[in-house]
Amino acid sequence: MSELKTIAHYAVEHELGRGGMGVVYRAVDTKLGRAVAIKSLPAEYAGDVLWRTRFEGEARTLAAINHPNIAGIYGIESDEAGTYLVLELAEGPTLSERVRVSPPGVEEALEITRQIALGLGEAHARGVVHRDLKPANVKVRADGMVKVLDFGIAKAGQQDIAVDPLAATLVQKVSPRSTVPAFLLGTPGYMSPEQARGHVITPASDVWSLGCVLYELLARRAAFGGETLADTIALTILGEPEYAALPRGTPGRVLRLVQTCLKKSAAERAVSMKEAVGLMEDSRRELSGGRVFVASRAGGASDGVMPRELGNVEQPRRALIGRGALVQRVAGALKSRRIVTVAGPSGSGVSSVLHAAAWSVRDITAGGAWWVPVPAGCAPSVATVLIALAMNVRGRGGGVEQELIERIGTRDVLLVIDDAGPDLAPVVEGLLRACPNLRVLCGGSRALHIPGEEVVVVMPMEDAAPGATAAHFLERVAGPEAGAWRERPQETARVCAVLRGSPQAVELAAGLAGTMTPSQFEAQLRQRAAMAGVTDLAAFSAERVLQAVAAWAVDVQQPANLAVLLRASVFAGRWSVRAMRAMSGAAAALARRGEDPHASVADLRLAEQLERLGQAGLVRRVGRSEDPTQPVFELPRAVRREAEARLMSTPGAAGLVRRAHEGYVRALLELGGGELDQTSARRLEPELAELHRFTGVDQAEVARVIQLVLRRRGLAG
Repeated sequence: MSELKTIAHYAVEHELGRGGMGVVYRAVDTKLGRAVAIKSLPAEYAGDVLWRTRFEGEARTLAAINHPNIAGIYGIESDEAGTYLVLELAEGPTLSERVRVSPPGVEEALEITRQIALGLGEAHARGVVHRDLKPANVKVRADGMVKVLDFGIAKAGQQDIAVDPLAATLVQKVSPRSTVPAFLLGTPGYMSPEQARGHVITPASDVWSLGCVLYELLARRAAFGGETLADTIALTILGEPEYAALPRGTPGRVLRLVQTCLKKSAAERAVSMKEAVGLMEDSRRELSGGRVFVASRAGGASDGVMPRELGNVEQPRRALIGRGALVQRVAGALKSRRIVTVAGPSGSGVSSVLHAAAWSVRDITAGGAWWVPVPAGCAPSVATVLIALAMNVRGRGGGVEQELIERIGTRDVLLVIDDAGPDLAPVVEGLLRACPNLRVLCGGSRALHIPGEEVVVVMPMEDAAPGATAAHFLERVAGPEAGAWRERPQETARVCAVLRGSPQAVELAAGLAGTMTPSQFEAQLRQRAAMAGVTDLAAFSAERVLQAVAAWAVDVQQPANLAVLLRASVFAGRWSVRAMRAMSGAAAALARRGEDPHASVADLRLAEQLERLGQAGLVRRVGRSEDPTQPVFELPRAVRREAEARLMSTPGAAGLVRRAHEGYVRALLELGGGELDQTSARRLEPELAELHRFTGVDQAEVARVIQLVLRRRGLAG
């Protein structure tokens, strides 16, 4: 139909477009005075019975669907030249043209895709699978109404119209964005993997295509854009889209929707068109209302859609000495790698390097830098919970991992996991795979062995910067003999050489050195080495010297301080002043309500005692709990080992502490069984890992209270 003509009472004006399954013209209905679209079979297929049967099947399919987002059919006409479908004329550009000329923003992209899903949902309800959803088959009118076009290869019901592969062969010069007749029913780049393989087609195939369309609207490029037909099909079956190309303002749940739609297995695309509509409606309401699920603390504009977040990494309380180059190396690696692990033996200062590096790159993380301490041996499922809690996840009833992925979304987020081990590799790898702009900084004794991981080994301070150990030591030492150390640099250097550049050993040694001269300190250090079976200080390994100094520092503590260390040793992770008081029998401190927000006198006294222990290097202050007057502490690993050893070597004391600990956990369980408001739930956060470790209470009870806390906060499914 190369020249203008009349078909029945329709006056054809001009061609609108053509594809593998038909040619479309603009025409006018001379009886009703309305514009329509006329679709005819291409001339090369007009005489083929099988293709004519499929063409007429499209008419019956469209007649069975009545929805405002699907271009309807007005009738079917025939003449000696062929058969024609009279269709609703959808004015406006196709989505392909919109993406190329005037790409929609995030909110408009969600609205367009929502309308597509509404139309396809109605088609699926009628037993119809479109099979050729792509931007070229969708139009957007000037009033914003979306119309899904071209059901030419749709599948209606369980049966499909067979196409004889010998009746029509592949077109010689075919674009990878065109519908290919014969073997491939669909458009490469938008057809699902099962469609490309010629397997059974279900509504899940349209779900895949919807994901491709949504991705393209957001990223402004095709999800699977190979240069050739073979490349495109190979990417569809084996490749993954570049999710990092999605705009930073993409809500987390929309990212998860796209990822779910583009699962290779049809069975894993467990989302219906109705569910997709709901997700997009929720996301649009949040965007238009100025509320975004992934934001909790605003710091300033970052991407025009979501406010900047600060995270929970606090400024280091003291500058690192001799570690500047190492921190810069870690920070530089984070700018080019998504997973960086800082590895080193106990006492080498891994945590301090992590802290300094995370703080130094906080300005490039619009989604915040989040510090998560994970106790050694922590199960991956509990580690996921701890990460979620650290990031202030607020769920809506989904699983913890799903809500965490939504929380991060496409934003630039830095997750800092202290004391991470290879057991956490599946958790970290899963988050990196699901969240395209997430970066993870891990610290521990070993690498996680994740693809793309860069490992930065922490060397002793002296190897990194000559003189750094002595400088670090002199900066920390305090007390009546501090001046003697500064006046005797040679003796100071000799003692520091024995410490083997271990920051933790330096901290503990500095806490001891303030009350004795260098010669006195060296004499006692030799005595400690002899007790450990070492006669030559030069043969004192870094690990053994740390152990010896830690034992020395614990031994010289007054009874009151030692009691605090013994009680603290039963906590697996961090603990607050209030938790420590509960360990002393003040269980009511865990559930105080309606009291003065300032800390009690007992709280302040204990906090001061812990601060003094911190000055001696025995306790490390790591942050604050939900109450700004309640600091949070932890024991360095070497100190914890020594305190635990002393506790277990004194059965009477061990029994008292264990009973106190059991009473504390019982109090937590009792609190969890009552009315647990948000504030009380947050008080449990530092104890979650400790609850998981505790063996004096049945593990089922521990699991119950953890689940209760999560359920109250909307995290548990």
